[in-house]
Amino acid sequence: MTLQKIDRFDDDEHRSDLGVLSYKLFTPAYRPKRPPLLIMLHGCRQTPGDFATGTEMNDHAAAKGVIVAYPRQRMMSNLNRCWNWFEPRHQTGLGEAGQIMGLVNHLISSENCHPRRVYLAGLSAGASMVAILCRLYPRRFAAAGVHSGVPAGAADTLSTAITAMKEGNLGHIGPGRVPMIVFQGAKDRVVSQANASRLAGLGRWRPWPLKRQSVFAAGGLDCTRTRIARGIFNAKSEHWLIDDLDHAWSGGETAGSYTSKYGPNASAEMMRFFLRH
Repeated sequence: MTLQKIDRFDDDEHRSDLGVLSYKLFTPAYRPKRPPLLIMLHGCRQTPGDFATGTEMNDHAAAKGVIVAYPRQRMMSNLNRCWNWFEPRHQTGLGEAGQIMGLVNHLISSENCHPRRVYLAGLSAGASMVAILCRLYPRRFAAAGVHSGVPAGAADTLSTAITAMKEGNLGHIGPGRVPMIVFQGAKDRVVSQANASRLAGLGRWRPWPLKRQSVFAAGGLDCTRTRIARGIFNAKSEHWLIDDLDHAWSGGETAGSYTSKYGPNASAEMMRFFLRH
């Protein structure tokens, strides 16, 4: 009798000199010998399971043979389970960014993942940590997805973090050397859309010419997608601005928190963008 392969979604933890980082790991039933790896960083007040439910990223990963890891922020590290992206120590390899990077290297080895097909995505505080990881380790990540996040280097205290979220005029300009797809709700009252513009290299910060801009309806909402050509020091990016979307993952499953069923399917678009790099 031949046992049928099934998708798995298991709890695990990674121990290092920086501490213990627990996570949930999705492994698809069918995958290539050296599968791509995607790291998903949840937002405040979320958990890995909640984030997986809301984004439905496991469904997209199963269809493409991608392994997905969801690191878990502990309440003892932050009462709201936010990644501490605004604290200087966690913006270096000695803090949470270093812990997550240690998990990435562990999974590349333990799951035999392709070292040049490693991707990152996150929401809100998780997205802000994604931006930091891309700046710290640009050679490790092939592409990244940022949903309602803040650029790296935008804050060094809780007070400056609040200012950066509301005003969006701080931090690094453009996606850096890691290709990036950026999603933002036009009615987001938690994170200013100016942050998404800065991350993607739009507006008055634009360092290179636009490649193409399209306005269309998706998932019941109007959105504007801007694709930006590659520059000398910055990778190409996509910027999605969704009308009538607040601080929520676009086109997801509302059984998860901070998720809207309306708008373009951010998970599907991210997976498309990732696998092209």
